[in-house]
Amino acid sequence: MIGLASSQSDGQRQMDKPCLSGRRKSRLMACALVCSALLLASGCTRLGGPPTGVVAVPLSSTEILLKWAPLPGEFEIMRKEGVNGKYLLVGRTGKRATTHLNAGLKPRTTYYFQVRACDKTGCSGYSQEVSAETR
Repeated sequence: MIGLASSQSDGQRQMDKPCLSGRRKSRLMACALVCSALLLASGCTRLGGPPTGVVAVPLSSTEILLKWAPLPGEFEIMRKEGVNGKYLLVGRTGKRATTHLNAGLKPRTTYYFQVRACDKTGCSGYSQEVSAETR
């Protein structure tokens, strides 16, 4: 929680002002750092939150199509092979994309995916994990 500073003048309390009392510049910088840390820790950016409505659709023995609800920003796609695999960044999309084709996959293999939105303020948290098995 970001602290509020208040001061009293002539016995009257002034309105609470976040981070503006005392040494204005240093307090403002400190608040900016705290706000940035809280923002990163929460996984939220001005994008809102992680992508929603993520679905993985098997198209063939080597392709799975990912779909998600529209958000501003670009997207990063993480994929792992099998339940014990390790997530790797496998793709980035352009702004406002709502799909990503994963090609060159192994037949009859289950893949797991997560998606996150990114813009110049940072990246959202990852979407819920979804999976699909190639045919």
